Amino acid sequence: MNKILVLDDSPLRLNVFRQHFESQEIIVITVSTAQEAINALTSQEFDLICLDHDLGGKPPMYYGENCDPSHANTGSEVARWMAQHPKPYKVILQSRNPIGINSMRTILETIDGIECHDSPFDRLTANWGFGTAW
Repeated sequence: MNKILVLDDSPLRLNVFRQHFESQEIIVITVSTAQEAINALTSQEFDLICLDHDLGGKPPMYYGENCDPSHANTGSEVARWMAQHPKPYKVILQSRNPIGINSMRTILETIDGIECHDSPFDRLTANWGFGTAW
């Protein structure tokens, strides 16, 4: 693995990804909006893509019955773009929003050859030595 794309709206979580992977000499491209992720996917190739769902610093509006995966600035928007531009992507869905995870997974599973796993950020990074105060 040489290059990964990380979509998350938390500067702290983006920094943890950078520190962990760059220490292994992996190029890490971090973005905080769906459009930035789409722009990166349009212009670059990635060995791994990590997607958060709830972006824009407003996670409560996406939880429970109020979850709206059709909102433009979510990981689901990136998943929709990926489905329209299919490749054998390798994806980690690192959101803690189960409705968002389900939305992204449902969209991504339409792509032939996709490898898709879900692991919330705190579980994903538990063994990286950064703590779990997310």
